[in-house]
Amino acid sequence: MVHIKGNTMNIDKLREELTFDEGCINKIYLDHLGYPTFGIGHLVLETDPEHGKEVGTPVSEERIKECFENDAARREPMQYGGMGKKKMMAGGRMKYKDGGAMPKAKPC
Repeated sequence: MVHIKGNTMNIDKLREELTFDEGCINKIYLDHLGYPTFGIGHLVLETDPEHGKEVGTPVSEERIKECFENDAARREPMQYGGMGKKKMMAGGRMKYKDGGAMPKAKPC
């Protein structure tokens, strides 16, 4: 769960919805800007163990989950105020997706 100004967002539900909308790629690929990426749109950072690995390098489901949770936490706090849960989840999806685009893919 991610807590936002008195509201709680279910991180598992957010991951499920983003995976359904955007897909999840369990290997390193290049995003639309040519940056190494994997999972649910995680940009490979210099601090990631995947940094410098070749495109196509497999990434475990556990690692994808870890990076997703870290990415979602970094994109907070968001201004939800007294929003209902459906609007809060939609806002979370849009805020997460603002971090970058990824090609359509099957769920991890």
